[in-house]
Formats: sequence, C-alpha cells, structure tokens
Amino acid sequence: MDYKSLSEEELERLVVQKDGEAICELGERCMYGSCGHEINLTRAYQLFHKGEKMGLSRAYAGLGEMYRNGIRFAKNETLAREYYRKANVPYPNEESKERNPKSVNEILPVKQSPEQDKIAGKPAAIVSDREIWEKLEAAESLRKKNDYEGAKAACKEVIQRIGTVSAGGNTRAMLADAYWILAFAAFNQHSFSEMEQYLAKAEVKKRHPWGVYLAAVSHRLVQAPDAMIEQDLHNLIGVCSSQMLSSQDLGDIYALIAELVMEGYGKQKGDTMQAARTFYKKAADCGNEYAREQWKILS
Repeated sequence: MDYKSLSEEELERLVVQKDGEAICELGERCMYGSCGHEINLTRAYQLFHKGEKMGLSRAYAGLGEMYRNGIRFAKNETLAREYYRKANVPYPNEESKERNPKSVNEILPVKQSPEQDKIAGKPAAIVSDREIWEKLEAAESLRKKNDYEGAKAACKEVIQRIGTVSAGGNTRAMLADAYWILAFAAFNQHSFSEMEQYLAKAEVKKRHPWGVYLAAVSHRLVQAPDAMIEQDLHNLIGVCSSQMLSSQDLGDIYALIAELVMEGYGKQKGDTMQAARTFYKKAADCGNEYAREQWKILS
C-alpha cells in the first residue's frame, strides 16, 4: 500500500486500527505540514508516542527529530540520540540553530541584595509587590519564547526576593505563579521529578490546573504504572470544572481523557467507545481539531 498517496481521512481510519505505517506517515505530515496537512505538533507527538509503544523505528526517528530540533519540546540532545539509536538511524551531524530570546539579565536588571546593600553602607531596599509582579510577567514572557533557562532564573530571583515584599497579601499567589513557570520549564526539559516537586507547592495546581495535564503526559512518557495513570485520569476529570482553564487547555484535557478511556483506563459503565466519543465531542466543542477528527471517526 502506498501510504503517501492516502488521504488524511484514510490514514486516520488506519490509525484507529493501529496500522504502524499509517501512524508514522500521519505523524510526519503533522510535524512537517507535508501533503497539504496543517502542522499540528501536539498530534505529531501523540502519533509518534503511539508508535513508540508499538516499537516502530520510524516513530523513534520522529521523536528523535523533535528533540533534536526543539520541535514542541526544548532541545534535548541526549534524548534525541537515544531515540535515533532505538531507530537504528545515524544521528544527523547538522543541527538547526536558533537565536535565543533576550537573556534574563537584559529583561530583568540585576539588583543588589539586601546583604550587598548593607556591605555597601546602604539601607536594605524593600521590594514592592508591584516589582515582583513585573518580574513574573517578564518570566512568563521568557517562558512563552521557550527561553526556559531565562524563565527559571527570573523565577528563582522572584522566590528569593519574596521575603522583602512590603505588602504580604499576594505572596502566596506570587510564589504559586513562580513555581508554575518553573514546573512548566522542567516539563519541557524533561526534568519530570523536578516538575512534580514544583507542582506540589501550595496553590500551584489550584491557580494553574493545567499542571495536572502536564503530570499526566509526563507519566505516560515514562510509562508509569497503570495505577498512576488511573489516578491521572481521576485528576484530569476533577479539574475540568476549573474556571482557571482556557478553552484550549480544557480541549486538550478532554482529548487526553478520551485517549485514556480508549486505552482501557477508568471504570467506565457501559460502552467504552461511547464514553470516549463523549469526551472527544467535549474537546471538539472547545476547538480541539484532533478531537473533532477522532469524534467523526468514532461516530
């Protein structure tokens, strides 16, 4: 069968049947935007991860390429080389180089600490909560630019300075936001244990329930025990009512719930397929195109 000549709909039907070649072909189309397909990096990762569980060499190579070039995730040469090794494909010699966004020091001028001020004979400065929020906004800007090292440095400075904030009413929210950015950066750098530590900090998941999704994805990446995946499913369903989620975030969560249900997780009463369709429909209603495609296939 010439998979490259197949339409997107034909490939999706074969993906449901766990056709390895279709999974990898569609994954590559999603990653590169080839054959008229729109680029969809989340879907590309989902397909390659599905192929990885099936031991497909082409899926290993796809994941290796994502980590080698920083596609969707931060660049990780160690992981990239490991995936290329599993694919039995030589590691490419050339890497695409990207200009890094402004460093944290360009955005956040370094100030002397209170201890340094004392040594210099100056009174210790009291940092206002407004200054802290401004630094957090700068850290968030760095995160959105995928400058995770810069974002981490900015957040660690915020945490260090929290103790000198003059108005203490907002300190818990400030800390939660700083730890959230640190958790997001750790996830994208595949420091999952570090991510879990930050997510466990007070009010982080309450203010940023998207962290529950990141935890669930990371557990699937490391092939965590089924009991942990079951707990993730329970947690995902639990945060769906949060007002802190954007429509896009909620759509991704519903889509992941549907996938877990399709994989046999959760004690569903009645038709598992119907339960998955329900969650795919909810995700589609949030604008998730991948879920819309899956809902049509299952309907």
